[in-house]
Amino acid sequence: DGRPWTERFAPADISELAVHKRKAADVRGWLEATFKGKRHKILVLKGPAGTGKTTTVRLLAQELGIELLEWRDPGAVESDGTTSAAARFEEFVVRAGKLSGLKLTNGSHVNTKDLLPPVSEENDRKKRPQAILVEEFPNTFSRTSSTLQSFRSTLAQYVSATVSNDSMPTPMIMVISETLLSTNTATADSFTAHRLLGPELNTNPYINIIEFNPIAHTYMVKALETIVVKEARKSGRRRTPGPQIIERLAESGDIRSAVSSLEFLCVRGDDGQWSSKVTFTKPKTSRLSKSLAPLTNAEEEAMKLISNRESSLGIFHAVGKVVYNKRTDPEHRSGLAQPPAWLPQHRRSKMPETNPDTLIDELGTDTSTFVASLHENYVLSCGSASAEETLDSMSGCIDNMSDADLMSLDRISFGTRAFSGSAADTLRQDELAFQVAVRGVLFSLPYPVHRAEPTNGRRGDAFKMFYPASLRLWRKREELEE
Repeated sequence: DGRPWTERFAPADISELAVHKRKAADVRGWLEATFKGKRHKILVLKGPAGTGKTTTVRLLAQELGIELLEWRDPGAVESDGTTSAAARFEEFVVRAGKLSGLKLTNGSHVNTKDLLPPVSEENDRKKRPQAILVEEFPNTFSRTSSTLQSFRSTLAQYVSATVSNDSMPTPMIMVISETLLSTNTATADSFTAHRLLGPELNTNPYINIIEFNPIAHTYMVKALETIVVKEARKSGRRRTPGPQIIERLAESGDIRSAVSSLEFLCVRGDDGQWSSKVTFTKPKTSRLSKSLAPLTNAEEEAMKLISNRESSLGIFHAVGKVVYNKRTDPEHRSGLAQPPAWLPQHRRSKMPETNPDTLIDELGTDTSTFVASLHENYVLSCGSASAEETLDSMSGCIDNMSDADLMSLDRISFGTRAFSGSAADTLRQDELAFQVAVRGVLFSLPYPVHRAEPTNGRRGDAFKMFYPASLRLWRKREELEE
């Protein structure tokens, strides 16, 4: 079986699903209420990739006896070359609705026989509940594009269509994996349910939205251990990556990525380089004691690979590397450049442990989001022995942050694609803004850093990293302006 592990060892039923039980119960309740006569039309499942949205739908459909009519990528369907993807999607929805008694109208004539069951099977299929599953969507680079407008028009027509009393409803389930690639969410690089559907569909009473969160750590560990056992029963494997590897993979919250990484690590086979033995019964030792077992050489190499690959997930950890301003003695003190004697306030006897060039390579988000997070968290690190030194530190940080803001792409384009340079120019501009912000904050913060508690904050908030408020404000602004 040459299929990837994500397909070969997918959950067989709801009991093996790594999604929180309440989310699965919400989806189940929506489906049951819809087929009992409640006027639901579209269910939107949104959230990051790898959070179990599609798997939840498929398992519940299998359990409830629902047939899924899937909309496939139109590029994979043979056509006469004269019809657009939007027209084929419209015809698909129209034909699926007619099979269940929806009174839809459509002026286009597109051959979609390969997309839906043959007409000869319609009478038998009417007896089974059906749902439309959509996972392929038009891009949202331009909100005025004809493809996006046609997509929204098709959904609006589907929602407003009436259902005959003697037929079973055919709800639509949309699985949207959201990506947010910039602090200014109005840029065209972000893909969210709100950008795809628009304000009218988002607020439609017949469209319900359920948001999926990243998979919880405990659920992820259990799912990975289950997959190891399933694979061992088929392959005869006796040794497997140790608990520390499983724990590190589970930190991502993306189960699809974690399973793929586990499969990649197990490619070397059962050669005795892994520290754990596959157990087909519940282990007697606790997970904590197992995690303290020494790592083999292969596992140490794997940990380094995983750490480099999953560094993208630690935005707060990356911000902490800057705002804590840890410093060390230089290896060659004579080679450390110092300012002239008349600028003693700029003299630094130690070098930062954080290398900005390395940090930008390990960064797991876009530079503008990171700089916004830095702006949200640097103030609590500026406290010094005197008020004057504290103000000097704040002034130095905000000066450099302001310079970085002036150099950022979001500042120049302000939510549009007004910047006409090449992609290389865009990347270079973002990198320059990042370097100015990080190096300026590292230079301006005191050493050592003693984090202060925020005003009206709770005990322990001094050690917390806060998510940038600008990210949420830009999203609200986008929703209001539309």
